[in-house]
Amino acid sequence: MWGLRQRWEAVGMTRQRTGGRGEPGDPLQIIVRRLDPYYYCQHTLVPASGMRCHPRAARMATFKGMLEPPIRMLRSFDGTEPRVAESAYVDEAAVVIGDVVIEAEASVWPNTTLRGDHGRIVVGEGANVQDNAVLHEDATLAPCATVGHSAIVHDATVEERALVGMNATVLDGATVGEGAVVAAGSVVTEGTDVPSGTLVAGAPAEPKTEIDDPHLEATADRYVELSRRYAETSRRLD
Repeated sequence: MWGLRQRWEAVGMTRQRTGGRGEPGDPLQIIVRRLDPYYYCQHTLVPASGMRCHPRAARMATFKGMLEPPIRMLRSFDGTEPRVAESAYVDEAAVVIGDVVIEAEASVWPNTTLRGDHGRIVVGEGANVQDNAVLHEDATLAPCATVGHSAIVHDATVEERALVGMNATVLDGATVGEGAVVAAGSVVTEGTDVPSGTLVAGAPAEPKTEIDDPHLEATADRYVELSRRYAETSRRLD
């Protein structure tokens, strides 16, 4: 895709060749119009339909179109496509690539990356992967597991109703046991088994206390409900 500099250079070349007017037969003009609904004509931006509009408003619309994120970035890799349950929620700003399975009522939130190019990624039923988190290699989230904002799960397993806190990292071969919590910013090192129902913290993460917090256990349930509301009510604004 062309960057901003290339787009504006193309427009400038068109103006120079046509003396500031758009000519329908000009091949470069066709390229510019396909990339952007606005083009230069007589030193004023006008819609491709030919209707005149305010230069500043048109420029703002042009830049907005250039910067808009793609819609729902589901991508195949090496012949394998992501599989997403009908009741799952995948935000359109998430990136989901290759061998990824997202089960019923799971949710994947804005700016997350699930890159299934070196092993399968599974987001179990009712599990949630929150904003900016990354899952890679053989990452498995059991039902109702939670991966918090900006956390990383790399070739590891997060068991049922376990929670990986914000900015935490779970490394290769590690397992976060059922109902366990990895504190924000902690690092679960390679091959570590976090006991069920335990809070671990630090780098490397170490057990701190047993935990029995109904509010934390209900995190996944809240995200299932929230994802339904997003699917029903959230819309892109032009």
